[in-house]
Amino acid sequence: MTRTMIYGLKSVPLGKHPRSKLLDDQLTNRIAQFLRSKPNLRATENALNCAIATSTGLVRDQNQDAALFVKAHYGSGNERDFNLAIVCDGLGGMKHGAEASILGLSTFVSTVIRFPRLPMEDRILKGMSEANDRIFQAFRGDGGTTLSAIAIGRNGVVSVCHVGDSRIYAIGDHYVRQLTHDDTLQGALQRNASVHDEAGQRDTRLLQFVGMGADLEAHLFKLTGGDIKNYLLTSDGAHDIPVNYMQRVALSARNNSDLARKLVQLSEILGGLDNATAIAVPASLTEATDAPTEGMDLSLMSAFGQLTIWIPQPTDEKRSVPPTGVSPPRNEVLNSATPDPASP
Repeated sequence: MTRTMIYGLKSVPLGKHPRSKLLDDQLTNRIAQFLRSKPNLRATENALNCAIATSTGLVRDQNQDAALFVKAHYGSGNERDFNLAIVCDGLGGMKHGAEASILGLSTFVSTVIRFPRLPMEDRILKGMSEANDRIFQAFRGDGGTTLSAIAIGRNGVVSVCHVGDSRIYAIGDHYVRQLTHDDTLQGALQRNASVHDEAGQRDTRLLQFVGMGADLEAHLFKLTGGDIKNYLLTSDGAHDIPVNYMQRVALSARNNSDLARKLVQLSEILGGLDNATAIAVPASLTEATDAPTEGMDLSLMSAFGQLTIWIPQPTDEKRSVPPTGVSPPRNEVLNSATPDPASP
């Protein structure tokens, strides 16, 4: 059953105000709390032809994947609306893989949200950097995650940011194309045109991951135009299947919910050796029929439910400085006094 929760959050200005860090953490923590709700071994959620499916698999005791779909509507004009899909795969060989994937995803999303004046490619790159720093500070190298994200704007521009061996695919009427390269030794060899992958030779050791600290180099690129119908994001448990199986499922699926669910089920049929997660989303934004009259509406969807957040008029619409945090939810006891703006 879908669980929908609604919170009201208020943005505050960026600066040295003593409460700014606390208020920023409230949005990150609220998203993290939502992502920790994993009551089932397998789950699927869908809305408006956007779908997320995940499975713990048949071998692992814990699902260390985290995935989220975010739809942002601005009351000041829908030209700034965007969709954001993210998948993170916590590193199973580390003690804090599950915590790292949730911390990385929630930090990434809250960072993208609170800098609306920046170009989207800058926002997602900043989100990746913030996620890397937060995970490293929390676990000091004993926790890490992959992170693959795609942001779809109202202007038709699509921004992609990627680290690790989760993947993003483009799906057309007659093709499935992998857009990202794995940050593994095998992936590095495949990027070298002079090296040919030989059957049976696979080296999936990661060259980099979110949470490694210094020297992280995220892959960032933009897409425009084309005949892409949908985008597919997967953790390695969902795409570590024969290529022809992936193509047949993607091209024959009735809709995105059918696609995500079948990929996860296929992973289990083939042994369920790892957590498997798939997100399938349309390549363009749908018209907002319930956009707010002011501020921003955020609709968040995981494989286990949906969360709605309303943020009143962002401070940066009145000032030249973007917001950095949120005040307590309206359904909790809170001070009516708004924090004084920080000094420049």
